[in-house]
Amino acid sequence: MSLYKEGLLSEDYASVKVLSLYTLPPYPIFTTGKKIQTVRDFRGLRIRTPSITVGLALAKLGAVPLGIPLNTIGDSIASGYVDAISYGFDSTTTTKGVGGKVLSDQLSVVIDAQLAAPTLMVIMNRAKWDALPDDLKAILEKHGVELALTSARVRDAQEP
Repeated sequence: MSLYKEGLLSEDYASVKVLSLYTLPPYPIFTTGKKIQTVRDFRGLRIRTPSITVGLALAKLGAVPLGIPLNTIGDSIASGYVDAISYGFDSTTTTKGVGGKVLSDQLSVVIDAQLAAPTLMVIMNRAKWDALPDDLKAILEKHGVELALTSARVRDAQEP
């Protein structure tokens, strides 16, 4: 967010109004039991991937990257369709799994792979932004920055 405020990213986001930009902690890999101790251990491992980029990296390691929607990860683990997921630590404690449990209850091994550190943004259509009254713009700008800072504090507190 600081880079944006300093104008270093302004051109990249000229068509939208940026309210918040922040980066998540790097993703580990969680498995249903298999320990990954060498690069060879990735061969054939079916891993839910959060993005195309992470999927390409996993494929280079020999894994089978799978794009699975968040709301079906728990079922995919329970059915044996996936062996592992690349996902945020804090998200495994809040995303629904199966049987009224959260994902972390379905996973038994974590590998600190630091595979991805996704950047998230809250943006608004530029024309819609320009049409807002100034007082509402001020409120949204103030809380957009607070969103990034609050997210960082919450995630820092939850990280092991």
